Amino acid sequence: MSVAPSANVNVTLSRINSQIPWGFRMSGGVDFSSPLTIQRVTPGTIASNSGVMPGDLIVAINGMHTGLMKHKDAQQTILACGNNISLGLSRTSYSGSILNPQAANPTPVQRLPKSFAPTRPAAVSIAAAPVQTPPNVAAYPFSPKPAFTPSPLSPPIKQAAPMPWIPADGNNKVKDLPCGDSTAHRGISTYYSSAPLDPSKVPVCSNCRTNIRGPFIVALNKCWCPTHFSCAKCNSELINKGFVELDGKIYCENDYEKNFAPRCAKCSKAIMGDTVTALKETWHKECFRCAECGEPISTGAFHVEDGKPYCLNDWQRLFQTKCAGCNFPVEPGDRWIEALNTNWHSECFSCNVCNCPLEGKAFFARDGRPYCKGHAGAAAR
Repeated sequence: MSVAPSANVNVTLSRINSQIPWGFRMSGGVDFSSPLTIQRVTPGTIASNSGVMPGDLIVAINGMHTGLMKHKDAQQTILACGNNISLGLSRTSYSGSILNPQAANPTPVQRLPKSFAPTRPAAVSIAAAPVQTPPNVAAYPFSPKPAFTPSPLSPPIKQAAPMPWIPADGNNKVKDLPCGDSTAHRGISTYYSSAPLDPSKVPVCSNCRTNIRGPFIVALNKCWCPTHFSCAKCNSELINKGFVELDGKIYCENDYEKNFAPRCAKCSKAIMGDTVTALKETWHKECFRCAECGEPISTGAFHVEDGKPYCLNDWQRLFQTKCAGCNFPVEPGDRWIEALNTNWHSECFSCNVCNCPLEGKAFFARDGRPYCKGHAGAAAR
């Protein structure tokens, strides 16, 4: 494997408000004796969508070189950028091939002597050598078996029966509707006044399995006699009308709405269109709203607190824990500590004067800020 030269990449991150996290975690700095590095990128965030990758070295923030920046200085620089950040990144790529592990220990090849030459076996004539029969043992005639015994001819392959004919313009679309553990299909039937005269185009009723010579209906990619495409509840014919298919049975829209349609958890009305399934309930798309701002959540991301849904912005503002040092969110998977009645990223809990890390160490506190032993005097003033 070989290492290709590093490439400098400029990435611009933008957001509409400061409540939305950038989605990346830094490590290193002059105070840690290591370059500023992208330690982790959360999938689906602004940083991930903009091409920031774990392992990228941060060489500049909004045009400011980071070679002499401490970890906290870099955090403050990012905070000062507001909702637009330009990152200069140094990225190293790798190239190479994976060796075949078996190739490391190849099987030795046995070499023949130079004087060796294969000899062709002499021809043997069966008739030249008489068969020797032991005493008192009868000789049986030899009849070799043929190397190949022809099998009887296979019967001709039967051609599959042609598929039932359906008009090219009759494959009407249906919409899936969640209904408990099943899925219903909602659509509108298409009526045809007569079957075509072409004998190869004969519609077959999906119910009675007979050829249709007169008017017929197309629905669910099948053909039906007009009298056979009817509601399984009220028996009304569904010619050029909306219908719902559920568990192999056809219903008119009224009977499906009364007897089978799921009810919205907010308005308690039947759901006949787009459905949102969340919190073990079903909702109209327009009824599933944020408990704080009241805006529709639809099928976007949301969080749940006390059984109530919250949009991403309101949940971050109301519930997400933030670091007292950098004011960035403490995300799942982050290393963090609790001290001075608040929460800190482990790398942010450092002396307020010299920025030396204080995780697992004794410290002094003043005005909610930690101080190391060497600067305890500053904490006492």
